[in-house]
Amino acid sequence: MKITHSVSLSKHTSFRTGGNARFFVAVDSLDELKIVLARARSENLAYMILGEGTNVLASDEDFPGYVIRPMIRGVDFSDGIHIGINSDMSRGGIRGNEGEDGLVIAGAGEHWDDVVARTVSKNLSGLENLSSIPGSVGAAPVQNVGAYGVELKDVLEWVEVFDPKENATKILSCSDCRFGYRDSFFKSPAGRDLIIIRVAMKLIPNGRPNISYKDLANYFSADEGSPMKKSPTIAEVRKAVIQIRRVKLPDIKEYGTAGSFFKNLVVTDSKYEELAGKFPGLPSFPVEPVDSTALTAHGSKNGFKKIPLAWILDKVCKLNGTREGDVGVCETQPLALVNYGQATSAEVKNFAEKISDIVKEKTGLQIEWEVNLI
Repeated sequence: MKITHSVSLSKHTSFRTGGNARFFVAVDSLDELKIVLARARSENLAYMILGEGTNVLASDEDFPGYVIRPMIRGVDFSDGIHIGINSDMSRGGIRGNEGEDGLVIAGAGEHWDDVVARTVSKNLSGLENLSSIPGSVGAAPVQNVGAYGVELKDVLEWVEVFDPKENATKILSCSDCRFGYRDSFFKSPAGRDLIIIRVAMKLIPNGRPNISYKDLANYFSADEGSPMKKSPTIAEVRKAVIQIRRVKLPDIKEYGTAGSFFKNLVVTDSKYEELAGKFPGLPSFPVEPVDSTALTAHGSKNGFKKIPLAWILDKVCKLNGTREGDVGVCETQPLALVNYGQATSAEVKNFAEKISDIVKEKTGLQIEWEVNLI
């Protein structure tokens, strides 16, 4: 474990912005994490947990404490094949039983897409639609990552966390995580201090991929005469998702970006009808009912619809490709903001607020950030 002094967060966030951390340290185990937290307490310094920094906008101000990056590794397939297991992964916490097909347990420091690739190589279905999402496994439950009709909550079994206040590990079930649209218990006051150690997901061996999302449905209906297009394999869906994302989203290797900066909109059925009257062609998607009491007379909806914000930013607000200095709206995916050069976090924040104001003026809707400000 190496503690580094005065480290620029711009080098550890995909937006390429941020001030200096007084101390920066990567921890490879729970024991190392406890040591750093104890040191921070003894020095009366704050700490912040930072994964791969792909869904954050770091302040331009310096952080006067410890920035801790969990690098706890290991991917455990409960079919008896164990890859990269270290002492922390096998220390006696909950594990899948041998032969319990489909359970995958990954350390928080694993790169998310590497884990997805491994599950696809084993023909385990459930994560293929979440291919190519940047970031670490530990960050995935915080955001309830989702794409192309699938969310992490659809497959998550449990999350192991360390509670600094109690100096103990805990297991949270999927229901304990209180998942919502890009939301979870980990964003609440009661859960934000918990540090994710491992994530367990239950996948389906040789399962049938979900290609109901429009982009995937269009991709696989391109050739009506091909049997492969009608029944794609898990690997073919992963390949399709990667290709679609490559075309639509800015490359984080080339530009500063956090992908989708804003959340899509969720409105009531009546609000949607009002908006559709003003903006003909406004698309929408049904929102799954939270519980049986939320069901309406429609039987399959809970009275809410999701509206793709990208459509509003493009068709209503005409913001595609808009740019101020080094920060702008991605031309191929308006939900994404891009740092084209040396934009500061303050400049990105101001630009995002201007976009919010324009949407509010044009539609009366208040939009929310998907990116976390730290």
